[in-house]
Amino acid sequence: MNVRYRNDNLRRYLNRIESAFDLNEILRQDIGLAEIEDYYYQSNWGYLLFHSLDGAVHMALSEKDKFRYEDYLVQVNAVAKEIETTDAQKILELGTGKGFNLQHLARRFPNR
Repeated sequence: MNVRYRNDNLRRYLNRIESAFDLNEILRQDIGLAEIEDYYYQSNWGYLLFHSLDGAVHMALSEKDKFRYEDYLVQVNAVAKEIETTDAQKILELGTGKGFNLQHLARRFPNR
């Protein structure tokens, strides 16, 4: 995948986000560490209750109506495959939530 194609895709995705959210307004907000900590403090019980005790804020992608713990890794394994396929050396994750995927990727690709 060439760089221009990736940049075009990124621009297309950002345009889709901007169609629903005013990104400039979001960037102008003064959101600091205290606000972020407060958000996670208030919502942590919901993550633990409805998602995973390990901190995943996304649902497990299970097949055949049978839950398997490793299904929490379906999403992050797809990202890891893309990193390996493209030999990406720099990785940007937006909306990391509680960092479940980011921690997994950092362990798997410690020098990227």
